[in-house]
Amino acid sequence: MGTEYRLMMDPVPALDRLLRGHPRFTDFDAAFGSYNFRLGGHAPSMPHAEARIEAYGVYFCDYADDGSILAALRALLEAHGTVTLARIE
Repeated sequence: MGTEYRLMMDPVPALDRLLRGHPRFTDFDAAFGSYNFRLGGHAPSMPHAEARIEAYGVYFCDYADDGSILAALRALLEAHGTVTLARIE
């Protein structure tokens, strides 16, 4: 299991396009509505992180727990407004 977060923000136009523009985005799993992200090097069957668009903004789960994908995603979203990050316990 990974570390889960909520990235809460006002609605962002074209959020799908922003998530797909993340440098570590690899694929979209339509069955789960998940945007999958992998670190460089190899492509394991399980992503290093995943995100889903929610009413409050973006749900994010970091399976790699290295924080780099989350940091880049937060910076990408903050270019479009204020983002509040909350860890889900």
